[in-house]
Amino acid sequence: PKRLRAYFRYDRKLLPTLYTAAWQSWNEYVLAALGDEVTTGMIASLHSAGGLLHFHPHIHTLVPPGAWHEDGSFIPLPA
Repeated sequence: PKRLRAYFRYDRKLLPTLYTAAWQSWNEYVLAALGDEVTTGMIASLHSAGGLLHFHPHIHTLVPPGAWHEDGSFIPLPA
């Protein structure tokens, strides 16, 4: 939300919480869809500017379309 941008702008130590929020959201979604015996992943990158080059911290991510079971098999997320 816009109201939180000032906190991130003046206290950059808060930025890792964006990574944590993105990871926890994705991981919880995958575990809810596929069960607790799977492992997923994420590549995340912090971007700090919006389209108009104003300060707008946000995370861009690459995530797999599913998760890996303990036996190594890949399980896709349901449509």
